[in-house]
Amino acid sequence: MKHVPVLATSVLKAFEQAPFHKSARGGCYVDLTLGLGGHASLIAEKYRPKIFVGFDRDASMLKIAESNVRAKARTLNEYDPELHFVHGNYSEISTKFPASVTSADAILMDLGVASPHFDDPERGLSFRFDAPLDMRLDRSQTLTAAHIVNKYSEHELGRIFREYGEERHWRAAARVLVGARREIGSAGIQRTQKLVEILEPVLGPRVGRTHPCTQVFQALRMAVNQELEHLSTAIPRVINKLTSPGGVLAVISFHSLEDRVVKQNFLKAESDGLASFVTKNPKTALKEEIAGNPRSRSAKLRILVRK
Repeated sequence: MKHVPVLATSVLKAFEQAPFHKSARGGCYVDLTLGLGGHASLIAEKYRPKIFVGFDRDASMLKIAESNVRAKARTLNEYDPELHFVHGNYSEISTKFPASVTSADAILMDLGVASPHFDDPERGLSFRFDAPLDMRLDRSQTLTAAHIVNKYSEHELGRIFREYGEERHWRAAARVLVGARREIGSAGIQRTQKLVEILEPVLGPRVGRTHPCTQVFQALRMAVNQELEHLSTAIPRVINKLTSPGGVLAVISFHSLEDRVVKQNFLKAESDGLASFVTKNPKTALKEEIAGNPRSRSAKLRILVRK
């Protein structure tokens, strides 16, 4: 699988101020959203941390990332780091972090959903395919998009479309969906294309290359995976894991809802005297990166340094 890590140059530069870089003692680097291991491999190559910890909520993705990171370490002369790979959500850092590791000098959170997830029809994350309404990033969890679509009330569906998708036509979308459920009966709405067929008439025409169902699909994915809830819980716990002083936390977000949670938590940590919020104006991709990796267009990087 091909993977291009977003804002990689900016992330590497952010970690230049981490304690392990300053002291040249190896240190501990943590990637809480490992994906396919793109960022982690670059960090291994540039900084050669003594300890590396990688988290991912998708067990299948974690297995691929572990293989990629171990392969990268083997190519680096006389580099034999202590590696830990953890199946878990970043909000579980307090309970699943290796007991032998007391703190981390640099931590990365890339909040974007990995491209292979969108490209896998069986995930049901994209309206490009006719697929089951699943949308789980962690296949071990029970809640699916089909359950939300078929069981949640019109009020709750409207809230999800409004809050997580910022969908302008959230009322109409919830109303037509509940009406379609009544007509379909016990079989329910089980496929992505059926959902698109129901919602397209009320969500307005396609705007440029943007499909009218984009925001509803985003909202359902975020609700299934409780993305904002996990993020709000995680950030204070992650900050507590940073080496003090000087530990660096870098967070890459891809839409305003995530970025708002990150910014609010960073401001609170600063006001509490725990850290310095060094990028109140987030770093974004340069034109050259966007040309080579269009996904980076919406990426924002914010950086926090522990006091």
